[in-house]
Amino acid sequence: HWQNFLKTVEKHSKDLSSYYEKKTKNYLAFIDYPIELRKYLYTTNAVENINSGIKVMRYDLGGYFQSVRALEVNLFLQFVNLNDKWMRQVCHDNKSATI
Repeated sequence: HWQNFLKTVEKHSKDLSSYYEKKTKNYLAFIDYPIELRKYLYTTNAVENINSGIKVMRYDLGGYFQSVRALEVNLFLQFVNLNDKWMRQVCHDNKSATI
């Protein structure tokens, strides 16, 4: 699946595909864990998540922000979207599910 993903990305951007290929070990690190645990593995690092979103926005805008104002607007949107995403996450802790 990873190789198919890289081929698909390469059709749109060879640079991005090369970047992902260099980081293959990082992206697929979860495979080293038993399958029962994989669904529970995710990053809790908010800064890492925000930085990743900023990289995606920068890439979508052609590799740079056109102005400081454009950066500010995009950062605001990134924070709002992440906050919305975090607030919608389901709590899997059965102890706190007392209604």
